[in-house]
Amino acid sequence: MTRLKAPQSAKVFVVGYNFAVPYMANTVNYERFIDSLFNRNGESCQAFYEEMTSKTPTRSNIEMFSTKLANAGCDSVIETNVICYGTRKKKCLRLSKHRNGKELGIKIFLNLVKEIRPKAIVVYGIGVCEEFGRALELSSPLPYPPKRRNEFEQDKLTDGTHVFVIPSLGEPAFRNWPRRPLESFCNWADEYLDKVASRVARACAG
Repeated sequence: MTRLKAPQSAKVFVVGYNFAVPYMANTVNYERFIDSLFNRNGESCQAFYEEMTSKTPTRSNIEMFSTKLANAGCDSVIETNVICYGTRKKKCLRLSKHRNGKELGIKIFLNLVKEIRPKAIVVYGIGVCEEFGRALELSSPLPYPPKRRNEFEQDKLTDGTHVFVIPSLGEPAFRNWPRRPLESFCNWADEYLDKVASRVARACAG
């Protein structure tokens, strides 16, 4: 998802695991879909998404964070997934019928990173951190998401790309992680994500 008419100019990726509401090939006009990815010819990513499906709580959380990035000066954003392939549930990716889809979905993500070369990547949630590390064959794993409002995790790829690790924006983890006695992320996400957005903006300006 992006509002950019030239997605190749994106400076920031916001990366989840995989999208939960897949578009079925027999219900999508291919030309309209491609136009929507580039927000051209009267189509837009947002409008096409809303036409094809209903907004989920996770999508609302992602949009909230993207708004914070824009307010911090980062409006060149692509919201994507480390596996660009949709299934109703994450566990479905373990089924044999989705094996090829998962592999192709990872290749799509790797090509996006290679071709666009964003200055910063924000990954959210433990599962995304782990899959991101495997996909990019990192020599050392990313740090896990912080569990407290005063903790921030950041890394850098060999090409200089800044990687920020945050708690999950996906539901239900957004509301029930970390576990008690710690505060769930939803209780401190607003101010925390403002601070993350400022850090991302500084990385992009460097």
